[in-house]
Amino acid sequence: MKVVKLLLALMTFCFAMGVSQAAEKEAAKYYPAVVVKKDGTKDEGFMTVGYFGSASYGVWLAPVPRKSKEDKFYASSDVSQVYLNIEEGSYLLREPIKWVYANFYVKNNYKHTQDVFALVLEKGDLELYAIYYEGYKKFTNYYCKRKGEEVAGLVAIVECNRKGERCDVSDHFEASYKHLFGDYPDLCKQIEEEKLTGEHLPEIVKEYNRYKAEKKIGK
Repeated sequence: MKVVKLLLALMTFCFAMGVSQAAEKEAAKYYPAVVVKKDGTKDEGFMTVGYFGSASYGVWLAPVPRKSKEDKFYASSDVSQVYLNIEEGSYLLREPIKWVYANFYVKNNYKHTQDVFALVLEKGDLELYAIYYEGYKKFTNYYCKRKGEEVAGLVAIVECNRKGERCDVSDHFEASYKHLFGDYPDLCKQIEEEKLTGEHLPEIVKEYNRYKAEKKIGK
């Protein structure tokens, strides 16, 4: 009986290790990247997709597509932009931004800002940024700010399973959507009716910017 229990424990441990290593392998993919420093110079190398943009104090650039002792660190104060090449000829853009939680953002309380390198999703009257965490689940943090503002608000955290299904949205979105989209009543109505949620922030912000652009043309 003791032998059977030992074998079962060993099998469980090996299975858990396998799942953990598979998730870690997925999070450790490296892609070609370019770091654009504030002095205008550029460095090329590789960056990981896992924990995309999660470094609050800077970014790491690897000389080869894997973690190495030669990885170079760039402080957020020295970097203006980072380009990550996910597909041939298609670059994603990351920028350092300052952010606060949604409840502080709507009150214009910027006393306790934090820094993050975030993916740029949308530019316009509203700017949308995101960071992704990949592991046993997928997490997306969405940050939004008006054009010209120096600080963004964390307006939603979306948590999904590995297949991108069964997603949960944090209450940050509920606390901030009227502040962001209040001058577009029809859009707010769709959010109130839960036809649109924090999962749809890229589409929501794109539609809001389209609406604002049309209003300007109509003046």
